[in-house]
Amino acid sequence: MAQGIFIQEYTGAAGINIAHAPTFLWTLIEVRLHLDIVGGAVEDLTITNDSGVAPAIYDTLILTQAMAAVTDIIWTPPGGPMHFRRDDVLDIVYANSNTRTWGIEIIYSTRE
Repeated sequence: MAQGIFIQEYTGAAGINIAHAPTFLWTLIEVRLHLDIVGGAVEDLTITNDSGVAPAIYDTLILTQAMAAVTDIIWTPPGGPMHFRRDDVLDIVYANSNTRTWGIEIIYSTRE
């Protein structure tokens, strides 16, 4: 696998239910989200590390963001880049009941 920085893009207008799973050792650098207009509904966006280590006790909630008054989020891990195993999955979930059009970019690098 070539080492480098990658940007994975996702888009839609329904609920967000992304399971970002590169299947190699990787490092999360940043997550960017844009909604076409303010979210409006009292709903949260969550970002979770669905750990590849069983049981679920190792799953970690990374971010909860109220979306009612938000159009843009640029989130970087507060302690610096965050490392993930080959079998870890980054879950991004948002109900989006007002069906806002959205785009998400996950910026990450390889560690292999």
